Amino acid sequence: EVAWNAQYMQRPRPADGVIFQFWNHRYETAPIFQQILVGFDVAMTAKDRSDFTAWSGWGIRDGRAYFLDAGRKKTEGGEAERHIGVFADKLKRAYGKQVLIIHARKVKEDKVIGQYLRKSLPFPVIETPMVDLLTTAGLIAPYMEGGSVVWPEIISPDWFLEEMKSYDMGRHDDGVASAMAALHYYFLRGKGREPRRRSPIFLWDRDVA
Repeated sequence: EVAWNAQYMQRPRPADGVIFQFWNHRYETAPIFQQILVGFDVAMTAKDRSDFTAWSGWGIRDGRAYFLDAGRKKTEGGEAERHIGVFADKLKRAYGKQVLIIHARKVKEDKVIGQYLRKSLPFPVIETPMVDLLTTAGLIAPYMEGGSVVWPEIISPDWFLEEMKSYDMGRHDDGVASAMAALHYYFLRGKGREPRRRSPIFLWDRDVA
């Protein structure tokens, strides 16, 4: 992604990131989580030039979202539920908590995908309505800045970190979309805390305590 931005787009990204720039809120040992969220973004086709189907896991504790892991694969919607189900089951076994699958609904097709996954997965699937990815990213950035989004000491996989830092200049944004689905549901639907301070980059039109 870094080389692609610089060589093909002629837009090398800032070292800390474009929209998401705050990575200093870290954890060494995961706390006992109250809940696990898995956000996902489903690609419509598995062709070489298509997007990935991507998913990311988040542990919820005391108003904070802790990044756990992420995955992606070139797959069509009909195959996506198997990969998402395996990932969700892995997190449930690792942390011993119920897992909610969070699906971002942006266009009409997303509703159909959500209905299909609710029938296919042995986990609750919840839709969270998002206007668009870029707008949602701007709203989530203050939560990262304020420490409500927490990262492990080593953020892995590498492609996920690079997508987050490169958005919205990067080649792919599927991992970002999966993260925004979970974080949008938790923070912007009244489940989490308000950001602790206003971001200097984005306008934030809600009162901050």
